Amino acid sequence: MTISQYVVWFMLFSFLGWVYECLYATIRTGKWDNRGFLFGPICPIYGAGVVLALIAFDNELVASGAFPLWAVFIVSMIGSAVLEYVSSYLLERIFHARWWDYSDRLFNINGRVCLSASVFFGLAGVLVAVFLVPATHWVADIIPPIIFEALALILTTILVADTTLAVSALTELVSKVETINDEFNTRIEEARQSASESMGSFTSRLSSLDTFSGELIRELTSSMNVRQKHVLASVRHFRSEKITDIANRAMEILSKANGFTNRLDKTSDEDGKPDG
Repeated sequence: MTISQYVVWFMLFSFLGWVYECLYATIRTGKWDNRGFLFGPICPIYGAGVVLALIAFDNELVASGAFPLWAVFIVSMIGSAVLEYVSSYLLERIFHARWWDYSDRLFNINGRVCLSASVFFGLAGVLVAVFLVPATHWVADIIPPIIFEALALILTTILVADTTLAVSALTELVSKVETINDEFNTRIEEARQSASESMGSFTSRLSSLDTFSGELIRELTSSMNVRQKHVLASVRHFRSEKITDIANRAMEILSKANGFTNRLDKTSDEDGKPDG
């Protein structure tokens, strides 16, 4: 299989993964939920998983049965867990945010992976080995290579542009939220210092903190563009609990004003599914 073919399959199954995520969340919540970090209708982690499975299982050992299906299941289950864990870790290290959290699931590791999800992806790997590998060969035989190359070029260009916009929006958003957090912490420190002056001054400063934070968050929401709102809606939670709280309050304002779905800090089952 050529690189251009892998790119096309990556994009196709990233799209199908997005469809699955959206339908799953919509069924669970009863309302449409546009999942995913990117703006386009794709969840790249699904495409990456399928492509890795195609590479691993497109060989004579699997086709002949010398490599049994139970072994395919085990490899897929472990491989998907590694992919999810590494992806979650890197995203959190780079962007200080999480797009999925399995903390409420049994047998999870740091909320990044859990047994039930890994079993599901293990079964998906078996389906890839049994059905998808021969199907991709059949498609490759009837579609000229030039078509795959053209599609791969177009889709890669779109993906790079989408990723650039999403990363830019997230970076700007995190910067704004952290600025609010810093300003709020400064006010708290001022209130603490005022305790040495008089109890009345301390109480007065504390009572004004909530109003002050509300004003800052309203300023944040009014200054956010469409890209930043989309990115905020896709985040499960931020590394800092305080920043998560600020982002959550911002999403509540946006939800009331624009009908956004607020998924920050929720513990329902659909939030355990990977968005990226």
